Amino acid sequence: WRQAKMEADHRRFFFQQRCQPTSPVRRRRTVLLLAAAILPASAAADWTATGTFQYRDRGYNASGFTGTNSAKPVRLADVKVVDTGTSAILATGATDSSGAFSIPVTDSSTRNIAIRAYTSSGATSGLLIEVRDDATSQAVIAVAGTTVSSHAPTTNVAMGTFVIETGSGGQEFNIFDCLLAGADAVDAFPSESRPTTAVIAYWESGSTDGTFYRSSDKTIHLLGRATDSDAYDDAVILHEFGHFVADYTSQDDTPGGSHTITNNAQDPRLSWSE
Repeated sequence: WRQAKMEADHRRFFFQQRCQPTSPVRRRRTVLLLAAAILPASAAADWTATGTFQYRDRGYNASGFTGTNSAKPVRLADVKVVDTGTSAILATGATDSSGAFSIPVTDSSTRNIAIRAYTSSGATSGLLIEVRDDATSQAVIAVAGTTVSSHAPTTNVAMGTFVIETGSGGQEFNIFDCLLAGADAVDAFPSESRPTTAVIAYWESGSTDGTFYRSSDKTIHLLGRATDSDAYDDAVILHEFGHFVADYTSQDDTPGGSHTITNNAQDPRLSWSE
């Protein structure tokens, strides 16, 4: 009986030792080993796309456009490397404050590619601005800086400097730059940052729906008539952006609606925002 009891106690001790909970150190080590076995190693870039995007600006002063049309950097705009055959996006990045970009691309195929700049800011944290062609198609503007046929997956692409000209996206990128200037002006105030609500500007050549800000969907609409386009009227664009800022940060009781600078019989409440 005494021998049987000793054997039972031994079996009980052995079972308790096996069922002891795993120590935190051992559990952590086990998790790390499992994660290393399951997760694939991060892929290194096969090639890099570099270059600089600029757009054609139109200089103006109190007397109107000066005729000096310089190239300005496309700042903080999305840049994508795209397979032109399948429209697949191979990599995404953004320009910096000088319009330059450097985007690593992971790829293993020979394909036709394009490097495109977009009037959107999804790749820049904390910046929520877009320019689209019209409220119907709502297409973000994309301009290809370079295309390469039969690009080998280990060959870097140095685009150089590409200027987006007026009539080929220059107007839309000027509007984008004005929205960026407005967002940065808000950010310059103490205890403020760039608006965390997205604002979208619509402009299309030939558009006649007027220039205004609409609070219901936080959109700016800009005139596009050939004889009176607001695409390069920076003060007008920033004025409409100011309506967005007032709507976003405070309360605005203006009745809005159509108004002109020569009409002295307008609702005086317009003066608070116009």
